[in-house]
Amino acid sequence: MSPSTLSCLACGSVGRFAEKLRVKGIVEEHRLMICGECGSGMFDPLPTLDYSTHTASEQSIRDYVELNAAVDLLASGLVRVSKGRPKGRMLDIGCGYGFAADALRRLEGWDVVGFEPSTYGSRGAEALGLQIYREYLTEDHAVARERFDIVHLSEVIEHIEQPEAFLRFLSGLLNSNGILVLSTPDISALDEDITEAEKMAVMTPGGHCVLFSRKALDQMMRKLGFENVVIERRGTSHVVYATSGDLHLSPVEPIRVGIAYVNAVLQDDAVKDENLIAGLRFRLFRYLVDLGDYEEASKHVASIEEYLIYRGASQNISEFYQSHRVFLAILFYYHAMYSLNHLGDAETASKNFMMSYLLCKQKIRLLPSRAVVHSDIVWRALFHAALAAERTGQIEEAEWLLTRLLRPPSPGMPPVPRALAARARELQISLSHKSADEAGGGSLPLRIVRAVEHALRRTAG
Repeated sequence: MSPSTLSCLACGSVGRFAEKLRVKGIVEEHRLMICGECGSGMFDPLPTLDYSTHTASEQSIRDYVELNAAVDLLASGLVRVSKGRPKGRMLDIGCGYGFAADALRRLEGWDVVGFEPSTYGSRGAEALGLQIYREYLTEDHAVARERFDIVHLSEVIEHIEQPEAFLRFLSGLLNSNGILVLSTPDISALDEDITEAEKMAVMTPGGHCVLFSRKALDQMMRKLGFENVVIERRGTSHVVYATSGDLHLSPVEPIRVGIAYVNAVLQDDAVKDENLIAGLRFRLFRYLVDLGDYEEASKHVASIEEYLIYRGASQNISEFYQSHRVFLAILFYYHAMYSLNHLGDAETASKNFMMSYLLCKQKIRLLPSRAVVHSDIVWRALFHAALAAERTGQIEEAEWLLTRLLRPPSPGMPPVPRALAARARELQISLSHKSADEAGGGSLPLRIVRAVEHALRRTAG
């Protein structure tokens, strides 16, 4: 379609577009066109994705449930707005597996209902005991005659061809002092120093219709009649809180809300889904390590070590998933941090950091669209492998690992973050000043590297 005839999905202006880039989508190439009026981006052609089938594979569900769902952020966004308010009712549109709705129910005692046309919805409803309709909410649905205190949409409106009309319909389901809470990718993230995997997640060509600017979101909320609007940034997304009543946002720590929610689910004997339980156990350990609460993490280490097993090379990613947990590469990293910082076991840490690094590389190469977390961890794992080698006195091996880290990445791999590269250079200089005697005589970390690489070489093919 000609730029002169395009109409902005975010602000409605016509013909004021410039092409930013072209990107291959699920079935065809899309142009990302930037609106000269509001700065939002829209894709041409628009996607034609069937959301009732596109997440039907077991692999995609496991990716989300075991690793990729940001449970702490989903939970904390709603807990933040619900604290200090009377218990009420929440409608969650495009609720996915239902983590956000479930957190509000378990932690704050709210009544919740969700809509999700994909397989995520039915699986989450069964696993978490939620009321989730596996369909689209339409004006003639019985739920559309009800009223809610919160309407929530996490990463939804970017998929909608008529977002303003859709939000007008949903805002009509709010009580007089109800709050609309939504998140959506920020177009400005594409110009920031983020990985290619993160940029692809922001764009999701073939899935997303529009990428909003902050200006467009604020204008749309005002146009819909909301008097109090707060727009924040979370990761690469906008988070919007809009109401015509009082708006109080309680300060919360997402990671601690995540811990509270995960504990609540794991203590529920009615939850039986093994993939869900594994993913929540991993998240709990990860959250505690991120907090530096190693004493508490030590209480849970046994429950995650049963997953810390690499069972050998696989021919493809599907075969790998049949015998390993989705989060295996990331778990190796966090277990290594625990071993290094709490147990003082640098030798085990070195081995597990290298396993994390190599398995992250494998996931990035085989399935880059679902490797955002792996792209974030891969170089950190290699850097910490060098730190662990240095602590065991293996100076030569530490220098070798740092040299590998600082060389240009191979095709398809993310660039090394600038701050991490600077730390690696500082460590290189420090190591170069150590004498050969301080380096020690063994070379266990290097032998580990070569053995692990040999075991993984066939898997990457």
